[in-house]
Amino acid sequence: MSNYRIKGLVAAVFTPFDDNQYVNYGIIDKYAEKLSSINVKNVFVNGSTGEGLSLSVEERNKLSEHWMNVKEKNNLENVIIHVGAESVKDACRLARFCNEKHVDAISAMAPTYFKPETIDDLIDYCSRVASEAPNIPFYYYHIPMRTNIQLCMKEFLWTAAKRIPNLRGLKYSHWNLSEINLCRMIDNGKYNILYGMDEQLLGAMVFGIDAAIGSTYNYIGNVYTELISSFEDGNLKKALEIQTFAQEFLEIIFENGRGITSLKTFTSFFLDINLGPVRCPLKSVDRNSIIDNSLPKIKSLMEKYNNKYKLKTGDARPSATNVRLRMIAYDNMGIHVDEIPVEVMDPQPGHTDVFQAESWDQLSSVTELEIWRDPNDSDADWLCDVITVHSRAKGLITHFPIGRWLKAGRRIRVKRNDTSLPQNDAHAKLREAELIENRSSHQYAQLVAHAPLQQRDVIDTSSELAPFWDLIRRKTELLAQYGLARTTSTSFAGFDEVVQLFDGPGGLPTPACKSDWSSDCCFGAQRLAGCLPTSICLCHSLPDRLPVTHDMLKPFLEGWSVKQIIQARRLFFVDHSHLLEGVTTVPGRHLCDAAIGLFFVSGDKKLQPIAIQLERDGPVFFPSDPKLTWIAAKMWFNHADATLSFCLWRFGITHMMMEGISVALQRHLAPSHPLHRLLYPHLAHIPSLNRRVVNELLSESGWAERNLSVGRKGTLELCIRAAEAWCLDIQGCVPRELEQRGLLDLNVLPNYSYRDEAIPLHKVMNSYVTKVIKIYYKDMDSVIKDYELQQFIGELARERSFGGIGVNGLPPSVKTQDEIIKIATGIIWTCTGVHAATSLPLYDHCAFPPSYPLLLKGSPPRTKQPITEDELCSFIPSKQVTCETAALTKLISNTEARSLGEDHAHYEPMCIQAVKEFQQDLAQLSEASKLREQKRKENPTLKYSYPYLDPQHIPNRASDPQLKRFVETETQRQKFQEIVHSLTDHCWDACMGTPSNRLEKKTETCLTNCVNRFIDASNFIINRMEKEGEALMSKQLKDPESIGSWSALK
Repeated sequence: MSNYRIKGLVAAVFTPFDDNQYVNYGIIDKYAEKLSSINVKNVFVNGSTGEGLSLSVEERNKLSEHWMNVKEKNNLENVIIHVGAESVKDACRLARFCNEKHVDAISAMAPTYFKPETIDDLIDYCSRVASEAPNIPFYYYHIPMRTNIQLCMKEFLWTAAKRIPNLRGLKYSHWNLSEINLCRMIDNGKYNILYGMDEQLLGAMVFGIDAAIGSTYNYIGNVYTELISSFEDGNLKKALEIQTFAQEFLEIIFENGRGITSLKTFTSFFLDINLGPVRCPLKSVDRNSIIDNSLPKIKSLMEKYNNKYKLKTGDARPSATNVRLRMIAYDNMGIHVDEIPVEVMDPQPGHTDVFQAESWDQLSSVTELEIWRDPNDSDADWLCDVITVHSRAKGLITHFPIGRWLKAGRRIRVKRNDTSLPQNDAHAKLREAELIENRSSHQYAQLVAHAPLQQRDVIDTSSELAPFWDLIRRKTELLAQYGLARTTSTSFAGFDEVVQLFDGPGGLPTPACKSDWSSDCCFGAQRLAGCLPTSICLCHSLPDRLPVTHDMLKPFLEGWSVKQIIQARRLFFVDHSHLLEGVTTVPGRHLCDAAIGLFFVSGDKKLQPIAIQLERDGPVFFPSDPKLTWIAAKMWFNHADATLSFCLWRFGITHMMMEGISVALQRHLAPSHPLHRLLYPHLAHIPSLNRRVVNELLSESGWAERNLSVGRKGTLELCIRAAEAWCLDIQGCVPRELEQRGLLDLNVLPNYSYRDEAIPLHKVMNSYVTKVIKIYYKDMDSVIKDYELQQFIGELARERSFGGIGVNGLPPSVKTQDEIIKIATGIIWTCTGVHAATSLPLYDHCAFPPSYPLLLKGSPPRTKQPITEDELCSFIPSKQVTCETAALTKLISNTEARSLGEDHAHYEPMCIQAVKEFQQDLAQLSEASKLREQKRKENPTLKYSYPYLDPQHIPNRASDPQLKRFVETETQRQKFQEIVHSLTDHCWDACMGTPSNRLEKKTETCLTNCVNRFIDASNFIINRMEKEGEALMSKQLKDPESIGSWSALK
């Protein structure tokens, strides 16, 4: 209970009455739904606003029960019940009832006739009431203008702490901000203060208050939500503007007098719900007269705060230069106003255009939009992301997610939040017509024989990401930065020269694997925290393909027998022979296609290699072999391991297999389908990225052909084998995958960093997916009747020879929630967790070629004869290959991307709540991951850290631009300064004339400083700036009309 804390807005709800002033319990469910729709998630029941003291104990208890009954259905977070009464006996009865119903919190104001006169009297009263609900948080309701109890609340909290164990804070309804701050500071913010004066919420927030209770939150809750958001973002000017609007709005309401009567009347009007009259002795008034009197004034006020809508272009390059739209808005009764024209000039990816929509004021609320391109418009494509309607008068911010490419003449209708199963969609025919068009534009092609299906025609529209995907150019720039652009194809003279490449002046960043790379401990640790941590398996018997005997192994088992070690679960193996056997290599290059390694956990809990086979007819190498020969065997084994990680897992699974799933998603799930909203943020842009990868890395003479033993052809063969070997229900499910390898038990294989991070991460993902799926699929019937879902799963499961994707481990159709949850979690895990595990460690392990090479020269050792250091060094590829590999892996393994959970496509309140909880879980998991990482660094037995599955570092999708710029910060600033100077000169010419004859030098310096501060704040721009980006930004900064925020900059 000590951690219980209410945050955000709490609506002090009205008690609904019928015309005879009897409580209308039947309308509470609808009331709660209306509050949830304006982002109000907490309610305060039976308080002053609810006329609680005019109700009987039975009525109050029944009201409390009804609010608790509708809580979960309407996604309410806290139901707080006021139990104060003139009789302490009644108050105790009310509290006991709340305790039985497990309400979230209770509150009580003191009696107002025979009132407590001292702090001790007040504590005595509160302790009697609070003790009736000892496990429920208690808040004293301080409202001195009603009770006339003028006692010091700071003293009350200090004194009551020991006598009221469940005291959590105050509902503080008074103007004294000084006292509220003193209360807040007690015991480092121990008490939760719920502020009750709507008119000065902003002032209270300045003093650190983060929760508020008020009656106006019933109908302009979203206005105050925007105020809170602006304050938290540091935008005090906007927060003050919103607070001023709220005060002016309230002045209009209170011009009608009769506080609760007026407030209740307007709540009924704005929420479009009949809350009925007030109860005697309060006097009801004619609703129409109050509304008619106030509406013209509200309309006049709204001239400053009109309805507006924001239209956001998606994060893709539009081919349209100007877009002409028409829109019709509908309310929940189907009433609409005349269409309005909109023109979007020169739409840019991610840009938001703001328009006014005064005619929409006529609607009670906007619940649906009809939108279409002008039939005479060009047939150029334009991706509309979302339209957001702001109605401050009604306290509404409504989202209409579009997420579609709009073509001329095509009409679509989008509901508020627009998420539904197809069988529940009122516009099912329009939805199906859209999917038919999507299937026509998203067709499959087998670009490589027998490989996973990909999208036939891909238009590279992702301008935001394109500069990051230009791997070859960026690799060249990175090499130039480190003075390596003209590195020759000559060999290294020795290991010292390889080391100097990283340790020398201006050298490349030092990869983690460089230190102690040749030791057995480091080699073993790479199975646990390297690029392919899912290859190691528990031995139940010696591998069939490894020709070793017990006697051969016994010298390396610290005196134990093989049988004893197997029984103790301390023997492990890695077998790459099944996946690599017969794979094509570039002529003159070699890959050990029978690579098998045997590993043993020593007494000091280190994983040590004890046997390595490289070729089927070759010898088995042991630690007792000549030192450099043993090191060579480990190098060639790691070469096979690295090839599988890079080609099979990274290209084959997280890119090619996921492309097929991405295309099937577009073909069969409408953008408004909840599974589409769940999966798309993790699958977006994969086809476009893969075309870049194929064109640039896997071309006939591309990077793979030059820098991989398997070259282009072998890489594609491994992608085919990946599709055949990968099962979504196993490799997409961490517990099952670990169980299959015998490693789910945490007592087996100590210091397994991948497992330590992957299990809790997968659990958090599964929890998030479960929450979202259960919002829409209530029973088996809803699953079976979802024909879009069944078509999607059917096409994923169908064999490629029959036109499907050929995903192993899927049923041909789904019938239960659990099946959907497993499939969705598996896809998200592969796009995020697997992608991170195989991408982010690449530089740390592959950049230093002796440790984990993607290419080796020559042939692997075929005898156990000693070799020299020069012979060992001769395996290392040329300087050019080494530098190219280091540059590319550095670009791929950087983490400058939108983190897991940062992007989503949900708009429904319950889904938004699931996202928030997912983000909170990820934040907690990230902290726990950092603590585990710190312990790894402090543990001398661990050779490698493993930060790669920290949620903070995991990209949200496999196509995210992880390719960070490596231009020095000072160089960035110098280039930007040139743009700043150009901007400054343009300001004089455009606004004030030339600086020499119109402005003093002091003013010029002042403006330049302001612009420099603006540049300092533009980290986002600095981080994203590329050569193409520079040209675009320069154009925008020189052209005031091309920047939406130019007026703010001026």
